[in-house]
Amino acid sequence: MFGTPAPFAEAFPTVEEITVEYKENGYMLRPFQKRSGTYTKETLVPKMECNNISCQQGGFSIQSVIRNMVINEETTLETAVVCRGHEGSPKGRRRGRDCMNHLELNISIKYKETTP
Repeated sequence: MFGTPAPFAEAFPTVEEITVEYKENGYMLRPFQKRSGTYTKETLVPKMECNNISCQQGGFSIQSVIRNMVINEETTLETAVVCRGHEGSPKGRRRGRDCMNHLELNISIKYKETTP
């Protein structure tokens, strides 16, 4: 029912190289936390944690954006992903307002050449 995440090369065998530049924007960001950077094929994570100190049950799904790009054979994409969390109680008993943070993404993919 709940599987373990596959390594990137297994999940996306047609991708030769990928670069994901990210920058988190929003409210209540944790101080001294890095909120921007770059991922490559070797360092990419499927989901990023939200840095809003009040956010519960949130995060950003990068893998779903990449999956859609690969399905559509896109090579570049600039987009934003919203956090799906809320600012309620820590165990989720009381749901608060939706988290206002979002992650700006600039993704470049180079696909492996196919042989006829």
